[in-house]
Amino acid sequence: MKKNLWFVFVALAMVAIFTVAGCTPSTPTPSPTATPTVAPTVAPDTACPKVVSTVVSKAYSVGGSYNFKIVITFDEPVELSACAEDPANWTVTVSNSKRDYYAPGADPISADVVDVEADGKKVVLYASVYENVSYDVIYYDGNGNLGRDTFKYEFPGLICSEADAEAYATGYEEGEGWSDSNVVVSSSVSAPTVADVVSWKLTGGCFIYDELGNGCCSFSGEDCCLEPVCEECVEECPLGSGICQ
Repeated sequence: MKKNLWFVFVALAMVAIFTVAGCTPSTPTPSPTATPTVAPTVAPDTACPKVVSTVVSKAYSVGGSYNFKIVITFDEPVELSACAEDPANWTVTVSNSKRDYYAPGADPISADVVDVEADGKKVVLYASVYENVSYDVIYYDGNGNLGRDTFKYEFPGLICSEADAEAYATGYEEGEGWSDSNVVVSSSVSAPTVADVVSWKLTGGCFIYDELGNGCCSFSGEDCCLEPVCEECVEECPLGSGICQ
């Protein structure tokens, strides 16, 4: 009888062990649901290219078709319309309050654009400018006689340095009838003390585009021709001062 009871107790103990060890159903822990990544919305580029800088400097062609250039830099690569590739649709003027032509209300000197190039972010205009200058000169000739005459000279290019200004003021030496033996007493034309300011504008409703086809037609700018070349200059940049902003 005691053996039978002992057997019953052992059987009940085994049932209890199995129940604790693995027979009781368990609830699995759910895995967290991954949140999908949403790509940020990027607005399409619809802006026109913008002019970043204008730099003017002297430059000369072999055949003499141009005597300065304008480098226009944009904020992105640009493409020219056929209209903008035509030099006739670019207006370029040269102004300097110290040049001989100047008078209150006088128009700037018009320059001729002869070529237009586009390369990446840059558009380069090649142009020429000339001014007909008249010099009323009082001088002593080679025999010591006092003389007075008017000499004309077509001054080529820009005034960007003190050397240019001196050449402008002494252009009578290139005039017809001038003698190297003359000693100058006075001349009606003096050397400019400031650099030329060159302004440009795209006209004719011509477009300049970016690589996505966004285009505008209202572009303009200016720079003073001051040596050494500067990105930006103050108004009426004094020659020889090296003033660059």
